[in-house]
Amino acid sequence: DDTVANEHVPSLTGGRINYAEYRCLRDSPALVALQLVSCGLESRHLLPLCAELKESPVRLKELDLSANKLQALPSLAKLQRLRFACFAGNEISSLEGFGDHPVLEELQLQENKLASLKGLGCLQNLKRLVVTQNELTSLEGLSAPTLTHLELGKNQLASLEHIGGAPECLELHISENQISGEDPRLPQLRRLGAECP
Repeated sequence: DDTVANEHVPSLTGGRINYAEYRCLRDSPALVALQLVSCGLESRHLLPLCAELKESPVRLKELDLSANKLQALPSLAKLQRLRFACFAGNEISSLEGFGDHPVLEELQLQENKLASLKGLGCLQNLKRLVVTQNELTSLEGLSAPTLTHLELGKNQLASLEHIGGAPECLELHISENQISGEDPRLPQLRRLGAECP
């Protein structure tokens, strides 16, 4: 049962976190959301954090690791209840190793250094993907059969090749890219975000 009586959201903002604090997660079985924002986390810190979350009785549904120093992401597939993950404002340049996440519904990767979506894996239940303000030149790696909302603004995309990885996409935001309004894939969409040349 995913129902949790106490949905207290622990938050650490602007400070540093150490490995000893990870162990306290085992004492918080009702934890459904964790925010570690602006904590100076680096990619090497994620492995012990993910291991602790996997071993704990935590029912984590939301994870926010925004504004840290992450350069890559490990797989979070062991967090079987995770529905929302935010890694905005990091230094992520690769998704290799991130892998499949069958229950994730929203993934935010804006303000990073991604050039492609390779390594993203198949995200069966993903409904919303935000990858604005990256360095995307390709949608290669996009595999989200139920995705309906895709934000791609402020990238370097010249075409929508590989948009077929999101066959149910209804809402596409592509402002501030190099995409031509003549792209034959565009008429199938319900709405375009902002101006398209």
